[in-house]
Amino acid sequence: MKKSFMVQLVLIDLLFGCAGLPTPDNVNNILMQIQTATKQFCKFEPALASIGAVVLALFPGGVPIAGGVEVVVNAICSAPATVSLRRGARVGEQRRVVSTVNGSVTVYGVRVK
Repeated sequence: MKKSFMVQLVLIDLLFGCAGLPTPDNVNNILMQIQTATKQFCKFEPALASIGAVVLALFPGGVPIAGGVEVVVNAICSAPATVSLRRGARVGEQRRVVSTVNGSVTVYGVRVK
């Protein structure tokens, strides 16, 4: 739980370079914006932890950028999708591999209609 909270704090700083102490509500709002946009644009709902991993891979060092949400959504939607064949996978579960200069990140999620 503590690690998850720290990742969320880093995400806020990375995406928007917030002044002051970021709150979990702000972080969750940004993660939900990314998740909603990917559902709308590429019919894929990524897991929140996967979104965080992509953000950390795309923006190491906490460089604040304008349009961070769009950059993450574009990276996820442009990644090739494969059907997840792992044991116990949900119907429609997919994974996408996002390539960054810092390596590849596997994004888990489900296909939506």
